Amino acid sequence: APLAFDGHVDLDYSPEKLAPWRIAADFDGDLNRLPLRIAVTAPFRAQVDGIAHTLNSGGRFEGQAQVEDFALVALGGGDALGLISGTLDVSVGIDGIKASGSLEPAGLQAGAFDVTFDGQYRARQLQIRDASVQHPPSGTRFTTNGEVLLREGGGQQLDLKGEWTSFR
Repeated sequence: APLAFDGHVDLDYSPEKLAPWRIAADFDGDLNRLPLRIAVTAPFRAQVDGIAHTLNSGGRFEGQAQVEDFALVALGGGDALGLISGTLDVSVGIDGIKASGSLEPAGLQAGAFDVTFDGQYRARQLQIRDASVQHPPSGTRFTTNGEVLLREGGGQQLDLKGEWTSFR
């Protein structure tokens, strides 16, 4: 039988010049199938429920995140979008991170946007293979790809390409 796990973990993380993170996780399963309930309480609120699979051979996580009060300023970004809330289906594995769902940026006062993301994070660099944001009522769509480098000591360096369609 695979190695079994049952427990609770609290994690506090304070990256330099950025908001501190507080995360708690509960789990009960084994290396083949480990159900997880993750609560992020700072710098925003999110509840992530899912299952980690095949942890002893590459591993992957699949679940759903309910995000509340996410602000880009907590990651060193601007505040034009305001607080962001919504639901995302997420998967994380050795090939990267994928997410899709609906997010509502309160600062735009335009309702919810459909979002997709496919990328990878490694060594302070976020590679965006493909990301899109679509506003269903207007048909406006934005797509992008490229890289975001998180600089030592704060700030980002962006190298992104993209396009707008049906922008009104």
